[in-house]
Amino acid sequence: MPRFPKKEAEIVALAERLRKGISANSTIYPNPLVHPRGLYIRTRRYLQYRNDFITAQVTAEQATAAKNEALEELIEAMKADIRYAENAVDFDDDKLKLIGWAGRKERTPLAPPGQVRLLEAPKQGKGWVFLDWKTPAECGKPKAYKVQRRLRSGGSWLR
Repeated sequence: MPRFPKKEAEIVALAERLRKGISANSTIYPNPLVHPRGLYIRTRRYLQYRNDFITAQVTAEQATAAKNEALEELIEAMKADIRYAENAVDFDDDKLKLIGWAGRKERTPLAPPGQVRLLEAPKQGKGWVFLDWKTPAECGKPKAYKVQRRLRSGGSWLR
């Protein structure tokens, strides 16, 4: 048994074949639930809405591109003025605050990360191993991981 199509183009093609087939074989299909003219009208209405959608989509894409371009121009202008202001006042934070800008924040050290969870080696081969783990549930977020190895018998840790 055939399956009803899922792609829009295939649905429209089937609607056209169905309409023409029922019209051409009215003795076999004398009383369809939807008259071929009704299928024609519904197909044309769908195609009009599809075209309207495509037009709106193109318009939206153009508007989005124009908005993004204007935003980039604004950002560049603001950055130029901020650089000017920083140099004009020799990076004086109190004076920069007058224009809504402040100097760089003091660096705050990261909290030490907790122990990784669920460390496992689901795949391994001769001379290699694939490790997998979950991030720590407590403490700080790790910025990076350093994986070290050593022989089972002991010895120093190697990168």
